[in-house]
Amino acid sequence: MPNYTYKCDACEHTWEAVYTMAEYKKPCGEPCPECEAMNTVVKAVDGFARVQVDTNHDWTKTKNLPGSFRERMNTIADGLPNSSGTKSRMKDQFK
Repeated sequence: MPNYTYKCDACEHTWEAVYTMAEYKKPCGEPCPECEAMNTVVKAVDGFARVQVDTNHDWTKTKNLPGSFRERMNTIADGLPNSSGTKSRMKDQFK
């Protein structure tokens, strides 16, 4: 379940809580856990999750890929226009 950050507009107390995505607004209708003021709790703007990308992976080594993946890539290539050159490159790469 995701963590959400909340802030009280009255006392500026901030805290994190874990709720399901369907329940994320639940604390907004409750009193502040610090000053107990009603109707002052808002969902604060959260940071963004870190995404890690494998920049060392060689995407040109496609010979060890499962056959079903190569078949899917060739199906996608079949739908590309001939004029772009991408179709022939994909067909060559995933044969």
